[in-house]
Amino acid sequence: GETELDVLILATGYDALTGAMLSFEITGREGRPLAEKWAGGPRSLLGIVMDGFPNMFMTTGPNGPAALANIVTISENDVDWIADVITHMDQTGQAAVEAALPAEDAWMEQIHALASKSLMLKAKTWWVGSNVKGKPQGMLMFTGGFHKYREACEAIAAKGYNDLVFTLANGTDYDDVKDVLEARLKRFGLMSLFPRDDQMSHLYLDMEITGVAAMSRGMPFLFLSISAMILYIV
Repeated sequence: GETELDVLILATGYDALTGAMLSFEITGREGRPLAEKWAGGPRSLLGIVMDGFPNMFMTTGPNGPAALANIVTISENDVDWIADVITHMDQTGQAAVEAALPAEDAWMEQIHALASKSLMLKAKTWWVGSNVKGKPQGMLMFTGGFHKYREACEAIAAKGYNDLVFTLANGTDYDDVKDVLEARLKRFGLMSLFPRDDQMSHLYLDMEITGVAAMSRGMPFLFLSISAMILYIV
């Protein structure tokens, strides 16, 4: 028979933002599954790259503007950014790339700080995962607006991708790429370049500098005393 309806609503609940990524097995470095990394909720840098998952790129990922901006606009931005990273890798002999953990941590801190100022956390909706039983809840999209998100993407590129960790391709030596890297980074004030096994994110350094500046303002006497002691020892 037939049932007369004014409105028919379909798909009233779904596992947004993370459901598609967790619906199949994704394994990162050292055999770590994505489901384990995201056990407390999704985390990444820009919603595009992640620590521990080399060469895994996401577009319109859960830690970007995602559902809070035009999907096509976000996708275009993300794809262009990814293409530029791959071009940089090709030109500098890199085989793999992932987010530097300090940069990922700093980005997620910004996500949480922005979300705490929003009323979105108070709504029991799919935005915060409340429609899926057992799903970690929270506003993990970037709520600062698309323009600020694009500025963040451009800032990482402008500083020579220092928030990413690269792995040289097999057969490529440091000396093979040194000249190319130095030429690209000179405009940022680079004075010298040395090979290292680890990498410090500029975001992490900025946080450290901000912390020292705050201490100097809050406790000037203690700060000056420590500074004087360091100068005396040196």
